[in-house]
Amino acid sequence: MRRLTSLLLFVLIGACASVPDAEKFKNHAAPTVRPDQALVFVYREDLLAFDSKKVLIQEGGKSLWLIPNGSVSYAYLAPGKHTLASYAWDIGGTEYTGDFEAGHSYYLKLVFKKFDPKLVLMEVAFERVEAVDAQSDMADLRLTDHP
Repeated sequence: MRRLTSLLLFVLIGACASVPDAEKFKNHAAPTVRPDQALVFVYREDLLAFDSKKVLIQEGGKSLWLIPNGSVSYAYLAPGKHTLASYAWDIGGTEYTGDFEAGHSYYLKLVFKKFDPKLVLMEVAFERVEAVDAQSDMADLRLTDHP
């Protein structure tokens, strides 16, 4: 009986966490790279531990994305140097500064990192990811609104 209860709980949690096919990134037309702008993707994998934490991404004080757990979004940026800042309620944020070239795509993954050995203090950080790895990571994530 105990095993059956555990199995049912596992199945229910999995069903609640799964993304409907229609919302998956891989089932949408890929955004087109524009010759006069950089295409920037920001995504975050589905982590049960941080399910309720939405991460706000800003550039120059302007909100670009609100990234929920297990989702991906994208935006077009003018070419040049940009600093993206991440903010999550009650978790520290970081900045990512990069030179973004027109006609190129960039993939930034949001990760939660501990900077206290006892896991008391955390921050949400950016990691630049190669296109092949990012596209594999993003395939089953939920596509969210983008600017």
